[in-house]
Amino acid sequence: MSLEQFDDFFKPQLNYQKASLQALPDGDYELEVLKAEIATTPKTGEAIVRWSFRTAPGGIGAFEHVNFLRGQDQANLLGADMKVLGFPTEEWDASHPSGKRFSVELPKALAALSSVWISVSKTSKTVGEKTYHNLKIKGRTAVADMPTEPMPF
Repeated sequence: MSLEQFDDFFKPQLNYQKASLQALPDGDYELEVLKAEIATTPKTGEAIVRWSFRTAPGGIGAFEHVNFLRGQDQANLLGADMKVLGFPTEEWDASHPSGKRFSVELPKALAALSSVWISVSKTSKTVGEKTYHNLKIKGRTAVADMPTEPMPF
C-alpha cells in the first residue's frame, strides 16, 4: 500500500458525530474544547453558541453541542457557565463600572476556551416522546501530566 493514494484529497479534520450529545451516555466527563463560537441557525437565524468537544481517550471522540440564545434567561445561564470556567462575568453586567459588555466579552471568552479541558455532567430527560439532552459545565479540569508548581530552572 502506498500513502500517495491519499495525497490528492488529504484534508486533516476531525469527524464529528452528527448525534451530538445523544451519543454520549449520561454521566460525568472531561472534555477538551476544540472550538466555541457564536453562530446562527441556518433555518431561523437564531443566535447560538456552537461548541466542538473531544472526549478523553476511550470516549466517543469528537462531537458538537449547541446552546440556543433565545432570550435573556439563556444568556444569563451561559454567563453563569462562563463564570464557572473562570471568566469575570460579573464585569459584563451593564451596571458594572468596568464598562465591559456581554456582547463584546462573550466571543472573546469563547475563543479563549480552545484547547481547554473542562469537567461536565451530561443528563437526559424524556418528556412525552421527546428526549432532551443537557450538558452542565462544572469547571476547568487540571491537566494531570502538567506540574502544579513552576519548574525550578
